[in-house]
Amino acid sequence: MPSPPPGETDLRALARRFEDAERRVRALVAQAPDGDRRGLYIEVLETLIALRRADLRGPVINAYRAAFETVRGGDLRDPDDLAASLHLKLDRALQRAAMNANAAITKVTADNVDEMTTAAVVAHTDASGARWALGAYAAMTTSTLGRQATTRGLTDAVGTGGKVIVEATGCDYCESFGGEATVGADPLPPFHPSCQCVAVPG
Repeated sequence: MPSPPPGETDLRALARRFEDAERRVRALVAQAPDGDRRGLYIEVLETLIALRRADLRGPVINAYRAAFETVRGGDLRDPDDLAASLHLKLDRALQRAAMNANAAITKVTADNVDEMTTAAVVAHTDASGARWALGAYAAMTTSTLGRQATTRGLTDAVGTGGKVIVEATGCDYCESFGGEATVGADPLPPFHPSCQCVAVPG
């Protein structure tokens, strides 16, 4: 499997913060049957608000610039659309988790604690109806948008018609895209959510 580009380090750290917050929320909801529900929910909100105040845009911009700097050519552009998309998705996920945690703390009992700790951290429901927990959703979103930023930084540096190498991960779908690719003509990673394929200078 290809190594992730170094510019995406901050995105992986951001995803870990969401995973830590999910563990904290689960632990707080689990205390609610015998605890101060109002006080516990305030702690949940403080945990989630701290993430809403975090820099949710900068890591995407940094990943783009780091990839661009590997080549130092082409036309440096503004990746704000990707940064804004990450910010919006993660902010909505935090709001949804706050609402679900509130409902879970209200309903949790000793008998349904497992069900309610899981329900409390649902941050996104996708088109197929799958419910994503806060940490998993943040990991998928940061890795996908981070890889988009990295690829865009590289392709902007190389320029249309330039050559890059796609290092595929080995999944059946992605393998067909591996090898040399032409910017502007061939598909480049990410090829699907959480895609681990990497485009590198050719």
